[in-house]
Amino acid sequence: MTLIPCAPAEQNALLSFVLPYEKLAVGLVSHALLGDADCFVVAENGRVRDAFSLSKSGQIFHCLPDAYTENQPRLLGVLTEFFAARKNHELFNIVGEEKGTDLVKRAIQRAMGRGIQHEQRYVLLEKTVPRGAASGAHGMATAFDGANEVPTTTCLPSASPEQSLAIVRCASSMIEDLLPLQIAYEKEEVEWEGNPIDQKVTRLGLLHALRTQQIFALSKNGAYIAKGGTNAIGRKYVQLGGIYTVPSERGKGHGECLVRQIIEAVHSQGKNAALFAKPDNAPALRLYEKCGFRKIGRYEIAYY
Repeated sequence: MTLIPCAPAEQNALLSFVLPYEKLAVGLVSHALLGDADCFVVAENGRVRDAFSLSKSGQIFHCLPDAYTENQPRLLGVLTEFFAARKNHELFNIVGEEKGTDLVKRAIQRAMGRGIQHEQRYVLLEKTVPRGAASGAHGMATAFDGANEVPTTTCLPSASPEQSLAIVRCASSMIEDLLPLQIAYEKEEVEWEGNPIDQKVTRLGLLHALRTQQIFALSKNGAYIAKGGTNAIGRKYVQLGGIYTVPSERGKGHGECLVRQIIEAVHSQGKNAALFAKPDNAPALRLYEKCGFRKIGRYEIAYY
């Protein structure tokens, strides 16, 4: 096995290899398409066997089928050698299919002596494009074209005349309106004991998402009560994330309404949807399954 760096102009080999596994590695495909991380393939006899990316901030995405084969020890050796040559590189997290993440963790431990601070395992789900999928319900703009400079609002039917509901395709100008929802989401889903979220970092991350992804919010009587959107855009798949409804508004169908709108936006572009959820988050899993998602695997994020 040989590890080969992929220059931005040489990503075709990596993409050709990863695309059949794309639903398990949307983040890696997104990094390769955007060229915002160093990408590598592991090849043997001219055939790509595995692939991964490493960003300057130390985020690692991967697609490592050999983590499941008899070649796992050899791949572990290649990865250990790779990280041993980068002992001073920043490490933030490893993101991807569970067994591949575990293999990268072992390589980093061997090469750098670095143990993880926290890990979270997830259920991975997908919803594929239905045949004859219609484009853009309610006429909402849905092109996956980066920044959305002007918010797009669509009013929704309401159960009572006193209740006004709308879904907004968000723009970066809405950062202050959405920040409280993002902070609450990260406190509930991302923060762990001994590592509180940094609200300045949260703000920067949300602003970046508003400029590069599709973020939607649901408002009730003018107040934003739910948000969600994409966090990685690949060739055939879009990964959803950051889906959150304020506790007082849960169980009323608002989350389902928002998720269905995001799915429709994804499907209108001919792309499939993938997302991951904590295995013990029964309400979220019920919601996603109600919206047509099916379980396809296990996912893990390990933090340094």
